[in-house]
Amino acid sequence: KTAYLNTDISNPDQVITQDIEQFCEGICGLYANLVKPIADILLYTYQLVSIAGYGGPLAVWGYMSFSFIFMTILRPPFSALTAKSQNLEGVFRYCHIRTATNSESIAFYGGDALEKTIVDKKFRELHNHKKKLVKTHLFFSIFNDFFVFNFPQSIGWLIACMPVFLGSLKESNQGEMARVLRYLAAVISHEFQAIGEIVHLNTRLSELAGYTGNICNLIEVMEDIESHDIEKKKKHIQEGDSIKFEHVDLVTPNDQLLVKDLSFEVVRGKNMLITGPNGTGKSSLFRVLGGLWYIQDGIIKKPGGSAMKYNEV
Repeated sequence: KTAYLNTDISNPDQVITQDIEQFCEGICGLYANLVKPIADILLYTYQLVSIAGYGGPLAVWGYMSFSFIFMTILRPPFSALTAKSQNLEGVFRYCHIRTATNSESIAFYGGDALEKTIVDKKFRELHNHKKKLVKTHLFFSIFNDFFVFNFPQSIGWLIACMPVFLGSLKESNQGEMARVLRYLAAVISHEFQAIGEIVHLNTRLSELAGYTGNICNLIEVMEDIESHDIEKKKKHIQEGDSIKFEHVDLVTPNDQLLVKDLSFEVVRGKNMLITGPNGTGKSSLFRVLGGLWYIQDGIIKKPGGSAMKYNEV
């Protein structure tokens, strides 16, 4: 129905298979990527306060806040890029499915060159977008890793030296000072790393938002179709002993009128033959009868009403 009713979902199979898989993997990874860094931040902040006072954590958080704001400004729209990438993959996959399904007709009419041109065009669009996405990840990761993971190592030693010159280690002997300084540097390094993982999590959430948007869009479309089905069937489909069309207008989802004011009846045990050229609405009768297309005007009566099963007719 998402295909026949011209909804915003062009490739529901792509969302159902690939997007849901990526979404589930991302959601499952959030636990490990969120809980552990938070626990590390609490633990190492406590250790840092006990050794260097409140100045140490404030310096760490001040630098990371600056880095977070700076990287937020530089962060590309990963959500939109990921959603577009999945859509292009779905279109490219659909081209192959369509070629395989209509292979006989394509061979008969000599349309292999045209089909190859269409598939190559979709592949180039997908390839160019994937290339753009990889380059975007590359350049952003370079800046992100430098400001969030690498440069903080140098800042960490400056923070670790604060107790030596200004704090509790100023009067300590050389051995005690070296031991505490080494431990303090390790604590600061681990805290920077934990905060960096939290900052990096924002990028993962942006990518996850792309999959989430596609899935939510599919769910909303399915819910709209279901509610619309109930409303239309209640209004235009009734229960009867035979299949009967009463003043039905056959209209395509594109609002193209095929047949106006159609009325006929098929009684149980009797047959009816409908003939006519292509595109006049012969197959559309079954689409309307099965509820695949909606009825604009008229009444359809059939055994079981909207809940009819064809093996019962």
